[in-house]
Amino acid sequence: MVSIFFYKLRSNIDTISVFIFSCVLFYFIIDILSTDIEEHVKQIQKINMNSATYPPNLLFYFLVNLVSGFSNNIHVLLGSSVLVLSTAMALKYSVSKYIISDYFSIFKISIHPSTLSFVCVSLLFIFPFPDFYFGIDKWYITKIPPNVWHNSTTIMVFPFAILLFWKQYKFMVNPLGKDIKKNLFILSILVLLNVLIKPSFLFVFIPVTGFFVLLTNWNNGLKTMIIKAFPALIAVFFVGITYFLIYKFQAGSFQTGKSQVKFDEPFAFYSLIMPLWFFPISIILSYIFPLLTYFLFRDFRKDKLTKYLVGMILLGWFISVFVYESGPRKNHGNFIWQNVITTYLFYLIAVAFILKKHITDSENPLVYKILQTILSLSVVSGILYLIKTFITKNYF
Repeated sequence: MVSIFFYKLRSNIDTISVFIFSCVLFYFIIDILSTDIEEHVKQIQKINMNSATYPPNLLFYFLVNLVSGFSNNIHVLLGSSVLVLSTAMALKYSVSKYIISDYFSIFKISIHPSTLSFVCVSLLFIFPFPDFYFGIDKWYITKIPPNVWHNSTTIMVFPFAILLFWKQYKFMVNPLGKDIKKNLFILSILVLLNVLIKPSFLFVFIPVTGFFVLLTNWNNGLKTMIIKAFPALIAVFFVGITYFLIYKFQAGSFQTGKSQVKFDEPFAFYSLIMPLWFFPISIILSYIFPLLTYFLFRDFRKDKLTKYLVGMILLGWFISVFVYESGPRKNHGNFIWQNVITTYLFYLIAVAFILKKHITDSENPLVYKILQTILSLSVVSGILYLIKTFITKNYF
């Protein structure tokens, strides 16, 4: 029994290390910076003091409360949030490993465990390059980063959102087999977890999945299309309920005023944080590695997986450009979070493709070296961003 324990410990030492590092990092983030994490934890304290109620996306709040023993002590609650968020980061790392490994298995290619671990740790730090116009003053807020460290619900939903993306893609493109009920159960649970933590990713998941099912399964009959689109259909139901609870009944609202979802003139939110001429520059700096991969490799462009993801990215941009909240949450930018998740997925899939391509293709070594350099600089950028936030005490 002891030998089994130590074997499990050794085989998962990378995930454990990510968890421990995340604990240290979130401790300093909470101690030094003023972030959404602290605001969310204060709301939990209010819930325990019967001066507030759980919001519809209650899972982060409930889990932190549960780990704290439903304490009223803010320091105990903050410590609990560190543990919950660090667990989410370890899960994000593990799911990323799983997706890349599964991607390689499709092509019957193996990847060395140490290489896989190194790549997935690197993915946790990838961040857009700073620019000469805003410099480090608005390093985060003027970009579409693949990673955030200040918003608790986004951090927590990450592993479940990216796993939903991958599982749904495989479910759509593969023939229906004996595991239909099992797959639908797993996908339904992932949808529910997204709703209960932060439903932002579902805003792009629902319509793009429905459209993709129509395109790829039109000749397979209505029954097959309904089965393959079932996770998106139940997501519509759950998101609808969440919408009414938040915007009609203001359930669990942090503010006393009433907010509504509205369409506005294009770039209404982005115009608050940067001039509109900078938006294309923001896109390039945010997506430079996956964009280069997209334009340099035709087989990456034409792949169904890439098309499925790009559809989500484009819809995510559309939502963040045209949709906003009125009322006290008007300037909160709550319709941008799906872009963070799809940006991470773009990097994840592009990295998996380049790794696979580099192994199977001995040509164009210079191209791979250039892409490797850009990816490495993106990781350095993410590390420097964290150092910058601690020095300036500002995550923007």
